[in-house]
Amino acid sequence: MKKTNSIWQISSIILVLLAFIVSANQLSAQEKQKKFDGWYHLKTQFRGDGECLEGNQAGSRTQGGVAFMDKCKNVTGQLWKIEDAGNGYYRLKTKFRGDGECLEGNQASSSTHGGRAFMTKCQKVTGQLWKIEDAGNGYYRLKTKFRGDGECLEGNQAANSTAEKPTGGGANMAKCQNVSGQLWKIVKAKDVSTVAQESHRLKAGKSLKAGNRLMSKNGKFILRMQEDGHICVYKFANGKQGAFVWGSGKHGFKNAVLKMQEDGNLVVYDGKGESKWSSETHPFFNAKFKDPKNKPVKLVLKGDGSLVLVNAAGDTVWTNK
Repeated sequence: MKKTNSIWQISSIILVLLAFIVSANQLSAQEKQKKFDGWYHLKTQFRGDGECLEGNQAGSRTQGGVAFMDKCKNVTGQLWKIEDAGNGYYRLKTKFRGDGECLEGNQASSSTHGGRAFMTKCQKVTGQLWKIEDAGNGYYRLKTKFRGDGECLEGNQAANSTAEKPTGGGANMAKCQNVSGQLWKIVKAKDVSTVAQESHRLKAGKSLKAGNRLMSKNGKFILRMQEDGHICVYKFANGKQGAFVWGSGKHGFKNAVLKMQEDGNLVVYDGKGESKWSSETHPFFNAKFKDPKNKPVKLVLKGDGSLVLVNAAGDTVWTNK
């Protein structure tokens, strides 16, 4: 009887120890789940501190719509939210595309975006579940559940893009190797309140390049300087572009830029510097603008979706409606 009790006591101790080990492992796994709060820039050792990963809209002509390395700028496409998805995985979202779109890591041989990573509607798919693996010295490797531990996200140089292969400069999933393009630095963004793309206004002397936008103060409307040269106002809700509201009607040209000129005229230029559309708020078009009091000093996207040009006193001197 004593022997039986001893065996039972030993078995109980073993079970307690096993339970403790399992619990400790679970706690360890939870502790390893790094927490990310706020917005971050994603940089590679290969491209250095001067280049950041940019999450473009899938339909964009820039780099064929894929995520790509570009010069670090004050734009929302380079601000990343790293959202805990549970079980050691994360979802990657940009401030530009909002909570409704996630970065998806495709297989390199895929015909979708030439195998490059891209922003798309957030779904319950393993290509959008990212593992952030410590690679030492402040760097990480980014892997998806879909492609497994054998493939890593590689940040390529944008210059690899060509007319024949517009996605050539995009970030892509590749076999994990000892290369600097697969070593990612996750850098906390210092101040996102001054990001140019989220401004609701464009002051004299400033410009809005193709692919960028303004957003109304209430967040319900956006003005986009589109890749095709068209400036358009859309409704905006839940991080997504909604219904079309207004457009200039001029498009079909590349490398467009919207300029709020010092002379008070709001103008869209193509890549060759030719004027394609303007607000005609210059004395050449209308004599009333000879009066300095009527001179526009900034463009404002209002909370009702209208565009207005205002003078130094804040009075509206032009509107698109």
